[in-house]
Amino acid sequence: MSLENYIKNLGTTTKNDLLGSEVTRYLRETFCKNQEGVLSKEILNKAVLLKSCFDLTGTKKGRRLLIDALSIEKLNALGYSDYEEANRQLDSNTQHFCTALGIDEKYIKPKTQENRIAQVDVISKFGESIKSKGFLHPYQRRLKEQLLWDIKNSALQSHLCTMPTGAGKTTLAVELLLDLIRTHSSKENNRPFNFIWIVEGEILAEQSLQSFQNVWRQKGDFPLSINRYFTPFESTQITNLPSATFCTFSLVTNRLDTPELKALFQKADLLIIDEAHSSKAETYEDSIRHYQNLNPDYRILGLTATPYRPDDVNVDSLKAMFQNHRSITDASGSLIKSPISYLINKDYLSHVDFHQMTDGESVGVAGDSIKELHDQVLTACRNLITEKKNCIIFAKSMSHAIALHLFLLSYQLESGLIIGDTPPIERERLISDFGNAEKSLSILVNGGILSKGVDVPGLNSVMILGEVGNPSQALQILGRAMRGPKNGGNKNNTVYLTRDNFTRISSYKILEQITLSS
Repeated sequence: MSLENYIKNLGTTTKNDLLGSEVTRYLRETFCKNQEGVLSKEILNKAVLLKSCFDLTGTKKGRRLLIDALSIEKLNALGYSDYEEANRQLDSNTQHFCTALGIDEKYIKPKTQENRIAQVDVISKFGESIKSKGFLHPYQRRLKEQLLWDIKNSALQSHLCTMPTGAGKTTLAVELLLDLIRTHSSKENNRPFNFIWIVEGEILAEQSLQSFQNVWRQKGDFPLSINRYFTPFESTQITNLPSATFCTFSLVTNRLDTPELKALFQKADLLIIDEAHSSKAETYEDSIRHYQNLNPDYRILGLTATPYRPDDVNVDSLKAMFQNHRSITDASGSLIKSPISYLINKDYLSHVDFHQMTDGESVGVAGDSIKELHDQVLTACRNLITEKKNCIIFAKSMSHAIALHLFLLSYQLESGLIIGDTPPIERERLISDFGNAEKSLSILVNGGILSKGVDVPGLNSVMILGEVGNPSQALQILGRAMRGPKNGGNKNNTVYLTRDNFTRISSYKILEQITLSS
């Protein structure tokens, strides 16, 4: 019997308790006329399955709820004389519980196991696939050569590299580092080349590490040590090998006065600051200043995807932190004034149509209702499917994602849902099926899980309904919809934004020369 069939036996009050007030509120705003409305049993059952499957199978309380809701006849059919015996034998082990009741094993929550290690020596494996063409685009190659000369030969010690979202700044940086490590190690130096790469969060740190590691495995000339210096890896050390250390600003800032970080900074030939537009923060400036004071031969490279114009006052403070500024040039070496337009015309970036939607504020609050927002989402999704396009929807929250997913299903519009408690097997299946013409899964709803760390080739459109907290988050999401044909994307893509998000993203100077569609 499926887990949903067991859920059907639970009382309405129990189901509401499992869902919590926020999920229940979103469901009522979606399916009822007011907050006092009664949700159908079908909606409640599906919502509980999506939200609480692991709570029901993975906790003693949840397992007892399911057992106690069974009829005595069903209990006897399972081989138990009474509820006391069933609870005694079934509530201690999730595996045994699911097997005895015939519940699919995908509802057994896997134990979280940290398989990564703080430090790994990477050996080159020539010919190993890195799932890329392995060559930089001409504009990337030109920019890399300029930065290579700047870092090795210029008297200036801090450099800022600006590339639009989706143009491949991480790829550029990795290839630049490969050349720096090779040329440094080919000389008679007293020690190997060491660099530090700092980003805002653990996910981005791991992504950057993996990008570098994969390329070094294929193109590296000798062993190299790669270090994680972000939660839960909160210690590091320098070896005799060339080293790459990937950090988060939060950990670095908290360790500025430690001997460990002092040694790391002193031996670092280059400090890379990813998403450098965030480095205006005082804490970031402290880290940079600390590195400069400890290392008189310091070199700093800032990477930012935030487009800027010469008259952009907000970027002046960012520019002031770096002595030298590089951006995309054409074949003649001339600076391109509108890099996004240039890359769109060259098919490196997609032309993006932006559409504005309501904000979907709660019922009872001045503004738009969730139901009004969902109606617009439904219309947009139907149009996309008709045009044979796909879309990832970033909901306001996990609770909102559940309600929106069930709303779309209620109109026979097939959608997938990925939230924190989505079984891993189901998550992998949905990501694999998404955008696959044979699987017919064109809509994927999530509560923020897919904003980082998941690459979806061929993505046509994104819908951002939740609040975009900062420029880095906005760039992560928008970058998925801005890859052109030459970067594995499409000629034309679509982004749907709530009014607040459009205003917020516009203020980040991300929407350069892009017209809002009404």
